[in-house]
Amino acid sequence: MRNDIGAARRFSGMAAVVAAVACTACLDTSTLVTVKPDGSGTIQQRILVSTDGIDDALGGMGFKSKGGSSKKSGPAKAGDLRADSEKLGDGVELVSVEPVTAPAGFQGAVATYSFLDIRKLRVDEFLSPGQAGSSDGGDSRTAFTFTKTPDGTALLSIVFDEKPKKRAKGDTAAPKGGPGMDDAKTREMVRTLFRGFKVGLDVEVVGDIVRTNADHVNGRRITLMAFDMDALLADDSKLKHLDKVLSPDVSLAEARPLLAGVDGIKINKPIVKIEFR
Repeated sequence: MRNDIGAARRFSGMAAVVAAVACTACLDTSTLVTVKPDGSGTIQQRILVSTDGIDDALGGMGFKSKGGSSKKSGPAKAGDLRADSEKLGDGVELVSVEPVTAPAGFQGAVATYSFLDIRKLRVDEFLSPGQAGSSDGGDSRTAFTFTKTPDGTALLSIVFDEKPKKRAKGDTAAPKGGPGMDDAKTREMVRTLFRGFKVGLDVEVVGDIVRTNADHVNGRRITLMAFDMDALLADDSKLKHLDKVLSPDVSLAEARPLLAGVDGIKINKPIVKIEFR
């Protein structure tokens, strides 16, 4: 399947990103990090995967995935998740796993983890779980910091590295040329391949928020980041931004103004501070 997907590179930089996602199947994942005033807490992560969209998109492009859609991965197993829990951070332990199925061929699990120190979590693993995660041992591009104030409140900060990710030696720039998102066939291929693709990361505090500079606040919960590709790709007038926004050479700071008012995307401030008690 990887060789077949490689042929999609003629579809410009956007399609290169699509191909990369296709290698790990369509993903629907949401993560809620709950933090106590002592810095400990829980992680609840819902991970659903589907290969239906990949098979449909490859068929529309004249390709066929090896093995077709018959080779589905089953729900996540507790043993696998327990073994992978160390990727989420030091002191993270698996508490429970519940299998989940959803429409459009999605299946997976809701896993709950406990942690002792939020400062030791690897946030990049929440945003790109499994094969797409940052399990190469490199530094995380997102970090939690946690301190106690003189007033006895807890101060939680989430810092996003907004610089473009450095390419590894030998990596090349995304290919140029070919039809972009202005091309109707390309848009339809992307919509099919990304059908149901969602990634979300929320933080909820145990206690009352004293003050915060965050956007997207709902009671004690703050959405740090959310991508809903179905909603994003529904508006043709906004698609012209995607080739540039999804380029690895574009920083989050550069992408933010292009995404203003675009349905399907929420990106919080580069440094989110939450003081609570």
